[in-house]
Amino acid sequence: MASAAILLAPASWAAAAGIAHPAGRASAPHDLRSNLLAAGLAVPCDAIRLSWIVPDTTATQAFYQVQIADAATRKTAWDSGRVTSNDSIAVPVPAALLQPDRAYTWRVKTWDGAGRGSLWSTPALLITAPRHLGGDAIWASGTDARTPADWALLRRAFTVAVKPVLAWLRVTATSPEAARQFVFRLWLNGTLVGVGPARSPQGDAQPRYATFDVTSLVRSGGNVLASQCYSSDGHAFQAELVLLNADGSRTTVASDNRWRTMDGGRWHVTSGYTGGGFYQAPLEAIDARAEPVGWRDPGFEDRAWRPPLARGTLPAATPEIVEAMVFDALAPHRIDRRGGSVLLDFGKEAVGGLMLRLAGPAGAVVDVRLGEELTETGDVRYQLRCGQTYREFWTLRDGEQDFEHWGYRPFRWAEILLPQGVTLVWARMRSLALPWREEAPFESADPNLDKVRDLCAYSIRATRMDLYQDTPARERGPYEGDAIVNQLSEYAVQRSFALARYSNQYLLSKPTWPTEYRLMAPILAWRDYMATGDDRFLRTHFESMVDTQLIHRINSAGLVEKDPGQSSQAWGDLVDWPKSNRDGFVFCRVNTVVNAWQYAALVALADIATVIGRTDQAATFHRMANRLRDALNAAALLPDGRYRDGIGTGHSSQHATAFAVALGLASDPVAGIAAAYLARQNMLVSVYGSQFLLEALYRGGQADAALALMTSAGESSWRNMIERWGATITMEAWDPSLKPNTTFSHAWATGPVNIIANHLAGVTITKPGAECLRFAPQPGRLAHFRTEVPTIRGPASVAYRGGSAGFLEIGVPANSRADLHFTCPSTAPSVTIHAAGMTRLHKPHAGVINLKDLPPGPCRITWNDTKGSLG
Repeated sequence: MASAAILLAPASWAAAAGIAHPAGRASAPHDLRSNLLAAGLAVPCDAIRLSWIVPDTTATQAFYQVQIADAATRKTAWDSGRVTSNDSIAVPVPAALLQPDRAYTWRVKTWDGAGRGSLWSTPALLITAPRHLGGDAIWASGTDARTPADWALLRRAFTVAVKPVLAWLRVTATSPEAARQFVFRLWLNGTLVGVGPARSPQGDAQPRYATFDVTSLVRSGGNVLASQCYSSDGHAFQAELVLLNADGSRTTVASDNRWRTMDGGRWHVTSGYTGGGFYQAPLEAIDARAEPVGWRDPGFEDRAWRPPLARGTLPAATPEIVEAMVFDALAPHRIDRRGGSVLLDFGKEAVGGLMLRLAGPAGAVVDVRLGEELTETGDVRYQLRCGQTYREFWTLRDGEQDFEHWGYRPFRWAEILLPQGVTLVWARMRSLALPWREEAPFESADPNLDKVRDLCAYSIRATRMDLYQDTPARERGPYEGDAIVNQLSEYAVQRSFALARYSNQYLLSKPTWPTEYRLMAPILAWRDYMATGDDRFLRTHFESMVDTQLIHRINSAGLVEKDPGQSSQAWGDLVDWPKSNRDGFVFCRVNTVVNAWQYAALVALADIATVIGRTDQAATFHRMANRLRDALNAAALLPDGRYRDGIGTGHSSQHATAFAVALGLASDPVAGIAAAYLARQNMLVSVYGSQFLLEALYRGGQADAALALMTSAGESSWRNMIERWGATITMEAWDPSLKPNTTFSHAWATGPVNIIANHLAGVTITKPGAECLRFAPQPGRLAHFRTEVPTIRGPASVAYRGGSAGFLEIGVPANSRADLHFTCPSTAPSVTIHAAGMTRLHKPHAGVINLKDLPPGPCRITWNDTKGSLG
C-alpha cells in the first residue's frame, strides 16, 4: 500500500519520501502505526495515536514533525511543525483535526539533538471511521420469503467507469456468538477478501465491523461483491464499499434492496454440529450439485435469485480495533495414497479449512475427516479427545470441481475416503489467523531449547484469532488465564499489541468464572501500558478494573477471605487446571494463590491510579497491597522459603510457593530461598502453572533449574508434546493421561517463549512505551544464545557466549535507554566494555556488572580469563 499512499499524498511528498532513497528504511522513520495498527483503516478521528520507529541515523529523537494530507484533495490537513519532543509512540493527533469517514495519508520526520534530520518516512494510509456504518441490514430468505435461512448467499453486481485510486470495504453481521466464529466470508470479483466480524464485548447490542483495503481488487467495468454467511441467530448482514476517485469524488456501494440473495442451505447443508457443547458450529455436508457455479464472479446470471430479506436496523456498529484475519493456502507436507483413501499431513497444525479439487461422477460421496492427531492404526482421529467431531460427507456434481470448508477447525491431518471413480486432483489447507510479520529470531547452543521455543512461537502465530481464546477446538472461549500468558508470549515474538488490549476489554465485560482470573484485568492493562505507552485504556476502564477486585472480601487482617467455591461456578477458586496438576493443593478460606493474585492486582491498580492522577486511590491501593503482603508472609511463609496453601493447613504445594514468588509476595532474599527449594522439585504444575514456576525460578536466580524444566523430556514437558504426541501447537495439558479431553491447539502453554525473552535474555520494560529497558540475562549453563525481543520502539537484541573468552552484546532500540545487570561468568579481574563508540576497562563488583543509562545502539562486553582482560 506504500506506493498508493504516496499517490494519494501531495505531489511534493513523493520526491521527499524515504521510499525514493536506497537507505530509506535505515535513514527514515519506519513501521508507522496508528492506534497500534499497521493498517489504520477505521480509526476514530477523535482518538488517534501515532507511533513510529526512529531511524538509526537519529537514534535518539529530539524533535519530530508529522504531516497529514487529505487523500481526496491531496491538501495538507495538518502539519505539526517541528515539535521539541522525544515522543515517538502514542503521539496524539488533535481531536478536532480530522473528519470522520475520510482517507488520509501521514508521514513523519525526526531530528536528533544535534539537529541532524532524517528523511521523511514513507507515507502511511489512515482512514477515519464513519459516524455510522452505511447500508441496510439484509439477509437471504429460506423456505418462504419471510423466514431467514441459516446459510445465506448474497451478491451485488456494480459497474465502475474508471478504477478508483482507493477502495475500502466495511462489513458487519450478526451473530458470531452462537458458533464462536465469523458470520461472513466475502469475495470481490472472485477473490477472497476476508471474514468477520470479531466478537463484541457487548454482543449484538454493539456489533463490530471489519474494514478491508480492496483497492487492488476493484477494476473498471463490471464488478461483484459476494458473501456466503452462516448464522443460527441474528441473520443480518450490512456492508459499505467506498470508492475514492482520482478527482476526489466518492462512490459507495452499500447493502440495500438491489442485492440478490439465495438460500445456501441446499449447497452447504448443516448436518449437525461439530459437538463439544460450548458452541454450535455446523458440520458442512456440501452438495456440489446445488452450488450456483460462478456466483462469486462478475457476469453470473442472478435474475432467478430473490431480493434480500430486510432485517431492520442494527444497533450502531463500531470498528474492530484489531486487524482483519488473513488466509494462507498451505500445501500438504506429505501425501499417502492408501487404496481408496488419501492421507494428508500438512506438517503443522493450523486453524482453517480444507480445500479439495475432485473429479468424478455426479452423486458420488466423499468422506472427509480432519484431526489433530492419528489413531494407533494410522488413521485420522476425527473424533477429537475434546468432544468435537470433524467428519463430513461431500457430494460431487459431474466433472472436476472445487470444495472448501466455510468455517474453521484446528487440524494437521486430513483423510479423504474416495469412492470408485473419484480422484483427488489437489488439496490445500486454507489457514486463518491475524497477520504475522517478521518473527523475533532465537537460536542457542541447546537444540532442545530451540525446539521448545519454536513450538511456543508457532503456537502464538497459529492461534491469533479475533480474541485470545483457550483453543479453537473445544471451547473457543476467551479466558483471562489464557490472556495472562498469551499477552506475554505475543509481546515476545511480535511487535503486536492490539489483540491483547481488545481481549482484556472483552473480558472486562464478560468475565469468566475463576476467582484468580477476575483479578487479572489491571495486571493485563498495566503490561499493555508499559508496552505501548498509551494510557487511554487505563483511564477508560479504571473503575471497571477496580470493580473486578475482591476488596470487599478483605478481612480485618488484610487478607482476602472467602468460600473457595466450586469449579465452573462464579468466583470459584482455580489455582491450576486440570485438577490432576494441583499437587494436592488444600483449598482454604484464605487461599495463598488467590491472595498472591490480589496482591499483584492491587500493585497494578496503585500504579495505574498514579498514572491517571488518582493519587489518593494510589496511596490506598499501595497500603492495601503492603498490608496483604505482610500479613500473608507472617501467616503462610515457612522458614525454608515454602508457602503453605493457605491459613488453616500445613500443606505446601508447589503452586503456593511458585505463585507467591512469581507475583511478588516474597522479598528478594526469600525468593532466593524459595527458588532453591523449587529447583529441587520436578514439574508439578500444569502447562498454565509452568509460566509462574519458571518466573519464580528465574526471580530466585535458579536459571539452570528453569532451563532443565524447559528442556526436559519427562511426561510433564514440552518435549513430551513434541516427541511423543507429535504436537506442533502447544497442548492444553502435558499429556492426555492428565486431561483426557485435552486439545492440541492451546496457546496458554507457551510460557517458554516469553520466559526466554524476559528472563533468560532478561529484557524487560522499566518505563512506559519501552522508553527505558532493563537487560538482565540469566544464561545459566547455556553456552551461547542470540535473540531479539520486539518492543514498540524496535527490537532489543541480546547475544551471549560463555566460557573463559566470551562476550555479552546487547542492542538498545532507537529512542530508548537501558540499564544492564549481568553476573559475568569470567574470573578475570576486569572486562572490556565497548559502547557509544568508546572502549574502556571495567571491574565487576563480586562478578556483577551494573551499567546505567546506556544509549541506543550496541553495547559489547568481552572477557578473557587467560589474559586477565581483553582490550
